[in-house]
Amino acid sequence: MAFVRNQEQINELVKAQVIRSHGRYFIGAKQDPPSDCGGQLCRREKHLDNWYYIDDNGEKQGKVSENLWLRGEPNNQGEAPPENVVTLEQFDSQKLGFNDGNGEQQNFPILCEYVNLMQCKEGYILIDNKCYKVTPGPITPKDAEEACKKEGGILPSIHNDKRNTFIARYAREAIAKSGGNEKGSDLAQNYGGILFGMKFESGKWINLDGSNVDYFRWFAIQGKRKEIVKYIFHINNNKFRTSKS
Repeated sequence: MAFVRNQEQINELVKAQVIRSHGRYFIGAKQDPPSDCGGQLCRREKHLDNWYYIDDNGEKQGKVSENLWLRGEPNNQGEAPPENVVTLEQFDSQKLGFNDGNGEQQNFPILCEYVNLMQCKEGYILIDNKCYKVTPGPITPKDAEEACKKEGGILPSIHNDKRNTFIARYAREAIAKSGGNEKGSDLAQNYGGILFGMKFESGKWINLDGSNVDYFRWFAIQGKRKEIVKYIFHINNNKFRTSKS
């Protein structure tokens, strides 16, 4: 089960749409030992005692951050106390944090995390099980292919909206941090296109990594010319455009 240790982590879960609005999730934390009093029978300090992150072996991995509790929580108050398990709860943007719940009688989904031991080289970021890096341009498609090959990589393929959104967001943030200048409200003008590994070859579109070409998100009327595809950050949607090879 997931350890949620700070507000930044919660914000990332919301941004990635892992946490849904009006959702409530069990996480890897509980009160040990549990409280022996509920509701108004205990002072606030008593309710805050003995909350720990618990690993898969039942070992304590540090105290739960007190500043992540929702207002008035924990309170061990409900229809079936004791509420000795931590839940992450979101009703709206103004109410997002920890609440105590009953792990045996309340039915909420579980927030899990996969601890990926894979490490990326310096300058790269791990998205799912692959390492990505953004190199600010301008650069031609051919030079982009060669630059990736020199680092032992390849221009990436994109297969679904989720991966498209993750890569687009990461690229925008990376380019902005490198000094990208805002030129208006159009993100395509602000940051330009990001080349990725789809190419028109022998009469068909191919992915440079050899994977199936199963995802398109064209910007306007594109994709009919024999060119490498450009990855465009549109103001509302992350769209594809073509670029001369």
